[in-house]
Amino acid sequence: MIPAPIAALALRGLCLVGAPLGGVRPRRMYHWLAHAAYDRPPGAEAFRWHRDRWGFRFQLHPYYFIDRSILAFGGYDLPLLRFLHGRLRPGQVCLDVGANLGQVSVHMGALVRPGGRVLSFEPLPHVRERLVRHVAENGLAQVVEVHPLALADRTGTATFHFAERAVDNQGMGSLVMDEHPSLALRCEVRTMRLDDFVAERRIERIDWIKIDIQGAEPLFLEGARATLERDAPDLLVEVDADDLRAAGSTSRELLAQLDRLGYRAFELRRGRAGPAIDPRSVAPDFAADNVYCTRRGAGA
Repeated sequence: MIPAPIAALALRGLCLVGAPLGGVRPRRMYHWLAHAAYDRPPGAEAFRWHRDRWGFRFQLHPYYFIDRSILAFGGYDLPLLRFLHGRLRPGQVCLDVGANLGQVSVHMGALVRPGGRVLSFEPLPHVRERLVRHVAENGLAQVVEVHPLALADRTGTATFHFAERAVDNQGMGSLVMDEHPSLALRCEVRTMRLDDFVAERRIERIDWIKIDIQGAEPLFLEGARATLERDAPDLLVEVDADDLRAAGSTSRELLAQLDRLGYRAFELRRGRAGPAIDPRSVAPDFAADNVYCTRRGAGA
């Protein structure tokens, strides 16, 4: 096994060289070096401010998977970020549902100003603290509103399942994945139907919604019916067969639910919308990090 200080130094050098290029291959090398370099979760003092490839600042540590991806590749989920940069416009209203540490919220906020706004939803307190910090650090506190809610199919409270700090992927928190071995911790969170939230806040329109909530996507859609019908916002949805199974659903059923709401679905490929996905013929275990859904009839 490579000594930890050498592994940390090699990882730092690899990130410096590779991030401007979108990383170097094999990508698993980054994760192998990180596991060799860090055998325990970092304290708060170990996090450092870094810029992604667009110049936005995030406080990161390579122990964590999403942090490491930003350090190594210049951003986490680069195809999604490229797609947003090609589609979002000033003045639009966007939702980031399942915002995590706030990378998408920050990018959305910068793209819709002046005149736009981002409503960012993250129910888990210690993750939400990072989100708020990143929004403020990038000068977007007047654009991005952070809400301590899990958007779902009912307004009230629910048990939220999340990982211990030692788990390197802190983005797996879920309302539905109650038997996942990495999600050993529980807390009560506030839940709200998007339709209730929109009515309560008197939100006049929504243009875009990104949804990444670890299997609870069907619950979100059920609680957003009226808003989706009124505004027909474009959607970016993660489709994960394993996560959906925990909710008693399948990828095919989720895509059929979107179809009943009037949406056509397209898998993102290299930051662009690919061929349309037919919910009637797609495999029940179909998986995609990002599916673009629109009621406007044009995928590309």
